[in-house]
Amino acid sequence: MRYNSATKVFSVTLWLTVSISPCASQATSEIAPSSPRRFISKIEFCAGVNFSNFRGKDSSPDQVTNPAMTAGVGLYHSLNKRFDICGRFFFERKGSKTEFTITFQDPSGPRTVRNVQGHDLDYLTAAVLPRVLFGSSQRLYFGVGAYMGVLLSASTYTRTYSLEGDLISTYYAVSITEYSKYDFGVSICSGIQI
Repeated sequence: MRYNSATKVFSVTLWLTVSISPCASQATSEIAPSSPRRFISKIEFCAGVNFSNFRGKDSSPDQVTNPAMTAGVGLYHSLNKRFDICGRFFFERKGSKTEFTITFQDPSGPRTVRNVQGHDLDYLTAAVLPRVLFGSSQRLYFGVGAYMGVLLSASTYTRTYSLEGDLISTYYAVSITEYSKYDFGVSICSGIQI
C-alpha cells in the first residue's frame, strides 16, 4: 500500500526523564552580586514508549496501536520562575500494525494462521516547547510547541504465526520512498517534576 500525503501518523509518547542542572539556583541573593543567566539552565535525558498509528485516507480500520521506543535529550532555557523554553532532540519509531487470521487449504486439510503486518518509521525529531510552570514550587508544567521529524528509515514487515504462537515466516521490505521525508506537527507536554 502506498501512503500519500493525506495519510498521517498519530502518536502519543510517555517519557521518563532524568534532568541535570549545570548551575546552582539562578535566584539572586543580597550578599553576592547577581551572576549572568546561563543560556542552558537544565539538561534532561529521556526515554519512553511511543504509541502510534496511521490515520487518514489510506489507513486501515484493522490497524492497532503500535508501541515502540523513543529516546533523546532536552535542553532548557529559563526565562523566569514561571516560564522556560524546552528544545528536545530525539529518536523515535512510529508506525502501525495490523493483525488478522487467514484460513487456507493445505494438502493435509484447512490450515489457519495469524498474520501480523506492520510499518516501522524511524525519525530524528526536534521539538521546541514554551512551558508554563505552576504551583508554589513550580513543579507542575504545561507546554505547547511544534516539532519537525526527518525520516531516517522505513520498513514493512509481515510475520506469520501458527495459532499456537510459533513463528512460521518473516518478510521485511525497506520502503522509504513510499513515505513523506518530513513530519511536522504539534507537541503538547504536561507533567510534574519530582
